[in-house]
Amino acid sequence: MTGSPRAWALVTGLASGAVACGLLARGPVDGAAVAALVGWAVAVSLLALIDAGKFVLPTPILRVAIVTTGGGLVAAGALSGQWQRPLGAAGAVGVAAAVYGTWSLLSPVGIGFGDVRMACLVALGVGARSLPVALVVLAWAPLAAALMGKYWRPVRPPMTTAIPEGGIPIPLGPFLACAGILGVVAVAI
Repeated sequence: MTGSPRAWALVTGLASGAVACGLLARGPVDGAAVAALVGWAVAVSLLALIDAGKFVLPTPILRVAIVTTGGGLVAAGALSGQWQRPLGAAGAVGVAAAVYGTWSLLSPVGIGFGDVRMACLVALGVGARSLPVALVVLAWAPLAAALMGKYWRPVRPPMTTAIPEGGIPIPLGPFLACAGILGVVAVAI
């Protein structure tokens, strides 16, 4: 699935279209915020596809996505005078960094720093719309991954992936992306 350009185009198109339609359905909104969140949806969905196939989240792509989304949200806040949105996003990123970062340090085999960065990226986009929804998304994604891991047997990851004794590796990125996009759309509608 990760090698197919059609799958990539379909997933990113659906994700960005859902976010754009959800935001525009509320009536007049700030164009800069819509552009930032549509770009965020494309980045999150592409990263989810990469993680699902390779069990890795590339740091350069994550950094670019975080900087461009954050810059777009700050620009949108400056243009519209609505500073609560970038501040909500910053608060959600702080919570994601603290919780997921601590989890990564306490269980380095279970979750990596790529997952921490992905959680921060998801929190950035969802937190710009609603801080409480961002907190729900950050709690729901690992729970869904754990439940899925009980019943799903994914393709064996690359040999470089550390696997806990007796554990089944589940990529967390797709669950974070799905929860984040659903969170943004749910708040918008």
